[in-house]
Amino acid sequence: MARVDCHLTYGCDVSLDYQKSHASKLLDVQKSFLRRMLRVGSRSIVSVLYTETAVMPLLTRRYLLCVR
Repeated sequence: MARVDCHLTYGCDVSLDYQKSHASKLLDVQKSFLRRMLRVGSRSIVSVLYTETAVMPLLTRRYLLCVR
């Protein structure tokens, strides 16, 4: 998980201009990876993915970086 998460959040650190269309693609990749890692189906609850893995959602992280 640590090897993939650093690549997903690296784009958040570099580009602080926020467009939801670009972030939604990253969010889809993050959700699909977490679902594969936890071996749950595509209809699983999204909040469980983040609580079970203790990973911050990318949109939340992008908002925090833009505010900082």
